[in-house]
Amino acid sequence: MPDSSEPPAAWHAASVPAVLDAFSVDPHRGLSDDEARKRHDEHGPNELVEQQQRTALQILLEQFQNPLVWLLIGAAIVSIFVGELAEVIAILAIVALNAALGFFQDYRAENALALLRDLSAPTAVVLRNGEWRRLPARELAPGDVYQLEAGARCPADGRLVEAAHLQINEASLTGESMPVEKQIEPLDEDTSLAERSNMVFKGSTVSGGRGVAVVTAVGMRSELGRIAELLEGVEREETPLQRRLSKLGRQLTYGALILIALMVVIGLVRQQPLKLVFLTALSMAVAVIPEGLPAAVTVVLAIGTRRMLKRQALVRRLAAIETLGSVTVICTDKTGTLTMGRMAATDVAIGDQDISLSDLASGGHDAAADGVRSLLAAATLCSDAHQPAASSADVDAAASKADNGEGDAAHQGGEPIGDPTEVAIVEAAADVRIDLQSLHERFPRVEEVSFDSDRKRMSTVHKIAEPGDLETFLPLLSSQGGQPGDARLVCCKGSLESVLSVSDRHWTGSDVAAIDEQASRDWNARHDQLASRGFRVLAVGVDVRAGGDWMRSNEGIEQNLILVGLIGLSDPPRSEAKEAVERCHTAGIRPVMITGDHPLTARHIAGEIGIGPADRVLTGRDLAALDDAGLSKAALETSVYARVTPEDKLKIVDALRQHGEVVAMTGDGVNDAPALRKSSVGVAMGITGTDVAKDAADLVLLDDNFASIVAAVGEGRIILGNILRFLKFLLSTNSGELWVMILAILLGMPLPLLPIQILWINLVTDGFPALGLAFENTDRHAMRRPPRAVDAPLLDREMLIDILWIGLLMGIVSLAAGGSLSPSAEDEARWRTMIFSVLTISQLGNALALRSSTEPLWRLGLWTNPLLLVSVVVTAGLQAAVVYVPFLQRTFGTVPLSLRDAILCPLLGLVVYVAVEGVKLWRNRG
Repeated sequence: MPDSSEPPAAWHAASVPAVLDAFSVDPHRGLSDDEARKRHDEHGPNELVEQQQRTALQILLEQFQNPLVWLLIGAAIVSIFVGELAEVIAILAIVALNAALGFFQDYRAENALALLRDLSAPTAVVLRNGEWRRLPARELAPGDVYQLEAGARCPADGRLVEAAHLQINEASLTGESMPVEKQIEPLDEDTSLAERSNMVFKGSTVSGGRGVAVVTAVGMRSELGRIAELLEGVEREETPLQRRLSKLGRQLTYGALILIALMVVIGLVRQQPLKLVFLTALSMAVAVIPEGLPAAVTVVLAIGTRRMLKRQALVRRLAAIETLGSVTVICTDKTGTLTMGRMAATDVAIGDQDISLSDLASGGHDAAADGVRSLLAAATLCSDAHQPAASSADVDAAASKADNGEGDAAHQGGEPIGDPTEVAIVEAAADVRIDLQSLHERFPRVEEVSFDSDRKRMSTVHKIAEPGDLETFLPLLSSQGGQPGDARLVCCKGSLESVLSVSDRHWTGSDVAAIDEQASRDWNARHDQLASRGFRVLAVGVDVRAGGDWMRSNEGIEQNLILVGLIGLSDPPRSEAKEAVERCHTAGIRPVMITGDHPLTARHIAGEIGIGPADRVLTGRDLAALDDAGLSKAALETSVYARVTPEDKLKIVDALRQHGEVVAMTGDGVNDAPALRKSSVGVAMGITGTDVAKDAADLVLLDDNFASIVAAVGEGRIILGNILRFLKFLLSTNSGELWVMILAILLGMPLPLLPIQILWINLVTDGFPALGLAFENTDRHAMRRPPRAVDAPLLDREMLIDILWIGLLMGIVSLAAGGSLSPSAEDEARWRTMIFSVLTISQLGNALALRSSTEPLWRLGLWTNPLLLVSVVVTAGLQAAVVYVPFLQRTFGTVPLSLRDAILCPLLGLVVYVAVEGVKLWRNRG
């Protein structure tokens, strides 16, 4: 019995007897109850163990671990001491709102590991004491023998000891949607996980057939358990904007503390009343902090989710929207994202021609068309896929379309059902106008030899109903022997090597000839050519014979066939994938393909859509051979990876991020979850994605389309630009408030703004225009320039200079509006109201001017952002209410202004708008 402390053995490389011997188990009796209990106690239950998650209280408390929040709470405490109840309520409301928004975002992100449990089968059919029993899957132990049937979920990792037409869907582990055909023969020790055809893995599902396996690993030692451990070990990191905002928050906090200390010292030196000293310090603290910034960022990102949804991207974590705007590398899966996600027969090799089915003129009767129809008709007959009968209404609709040249009768049935490869063949036959229903009626199946992994082929025998049926459906065989009632059609499909071994003739393009060595070499060369282009290749053989004893044996059926040709099947690229890749290159983004598929397939698809260099493909085996330096170098040079494991994906993402790349990673399977969480932006598939992948991701693509990722990145850039735009707007206002306070103190003026007035500006008159700026969509060149550098400061030199001079101008204009350096006590309320109003109107003009960094407002047009225009009008109306409504006057310390003052305020406020537009024109004069 293997030691549980040892690393997992290469069970796929061991023979069935060796595996049974290693686990000391009889495949006909299984384990005894006592032995199973002993092993269960030693290895633990067959279930995934979750680390303890954060409680709701812990998540809530984490929302207060922010210097800005501490400063606001401090300001609220000071407000209590100076008796400003309105300020206390307003500040605590801000703190509570920000905490609530952060809590609900973080609380949703705690469920990814829990969903892994759902992939574990609740019960399993297990052999104990010579009897098959249905037991809870958690009771399985290494060495248990269990049964697999169609539709069942694999309860534990196991080595197959029996397999009858067994197909397993391992998409949740490998990411590839095609079922894997299983067998029991040993494989090379270095065979990759995706190619271990004699193993089954916990959490995968049985697509067809049946099998028996011996448990090799349970619980956290299974492949699913290893993914769970990887997921637990990956902490979700802050986004670039979150890190920048945190740094800005710390800087503003330190600055506020310095200013507060300075104001207290100045006030005490001037022997000002203690209440005024604290009121001034409180006003300064409130002026420094952009209280509305956290809520504004959250609201803007929430608005961004609606825009993303129109691009088929559902946002699960708001902060991911801004990170999308900085993405430099998109690591994408192949199947279903870059490709259609379903097999299609697109190319055939028949006679001496290689033909693309899309180029073939439908309905033609030349040699090529006859050959293709014969090839696809034979392959369709030799398959178990079928097309359900359509309803009478559907038939009438299809017939009407056919009459109008909009469709054809071949497509009157429903969607074909069956093995994906055979479905692709049936669909191709319908595309060349083969009437599928008539085909099966005219050639009813009378015998068959099922596919198995040893022979690598399937064969069927069909009765030929009427003499003209061959001419109609298989014109290449119309000259062969047989009479009505006696003739039999044999069809065979499988690997070229297999079909060649039972064929003695082939179709040359004009007639049937014997297969000699040269013909065999030619067919193999054509096969290799298709395979090198990423195709799965099937050969098709046929024959027409009189009925006889040959039908009673497999060997009699599968002999002396005519090799008709080859069918190339692939998962073709999406039509929009190439254009999306080109948009990535234009935008300075490097697309990287990471797939569990074969390297040849990966190279072909990458070459078709422009991901490159496609001639350099690294496999999981190649990555395992690299040291850290080699992996780091490979990450910069390689754009195509194939046959990768979950650990490989993590390595690739890690290596890219160590180079400073902002990585978006796509995935759909459980195996993708660790890399989705580790990446800068995790993108899960909405159609094919597992719940685990979706929960670990930041973004879910509703259409599983790579083009939607690129479109989402473009939206992310626009939204990031809008965040930076309203950040500049908010900080310009804070700068204006600070300059008003500083200049007033230096000039010996009274307190120019009350704390409640500053809060009103920061939350209300700032808030509405900031919301309007969030809907700005004037950046037509967002995807024509490189992404914003991840280490770029939030406030670059130009933005910092703008914030300072715009704020200084606001301060000067606002103080000038007061009309006096030392107003009398009776006139102080009017003086303060003028400053308050001009500062508010100045910021509204600034909002209009900041819509674009290059285009003036008159070129953009007032109505190109109607929400901003409405927000400016609403804000002006609210400011007027604060000045003229009596109960608001008492709350905000304002008095009604005369008509002259009311006209003067907007005129002075326009100075800021004119200045900002003038500087913009000067900067872009070239």
